[in-house]
Amino acid sequence: MKTRTILIPTDGSKASRRAVSIGLALAKSLGARVIALHVIPAFHTFTCRAQLLLSYGMTLSENTAPAYTTAATAGAEKILDRVNRAAHALGVKCSTVSVVDDVPARVIVEVSGERKCELVVMASHGYSGIERMLLGSETQHVLTHSTVPVLVCK
Repeated sequence: MKTRTILIPTDGSKASRRAVSIGLALAKSLGARVIALHVIPAFHTFTCRAQLLLSYGMTLSENTAPAYTTAATAGAEKILDRVNRAAHALGVKCSTVSVVDDVPARVIVEVSGERKCELVVMASHGYSGIERMLLGSETQHVLTHSTVPVLVCK
């Protein structure tokens, strides 16, 4: 049987954790391996996405840029380790990747191509209104630009 590869991008959110569970169950049933991906937003002194600082358990300080890098890297490792442990418990082969970039959707599309993935399993956060305008729709971007099928989990 041909080895299949499923890319599962995750930001650690509740919706994303659900997509991870679905993706891992699908990988187990297909005998596929998984690549778990976390995209760390780049640090910017001025941003409209201040919640990113809080998502890694940070507070604002004089050393914000170095502290952000440390906290974001540790946060990414924690998120990806959770996926790796869940995969291992199911007997699914899993590798992990973290990338620093401001456009997660672009990274998802690039990694799925570079790693020859046959499917992307990801969450839709369901943003609307001002949140969608400010945060965009990463899922919509991936659906539009991906060259492989995308399973969107709600």
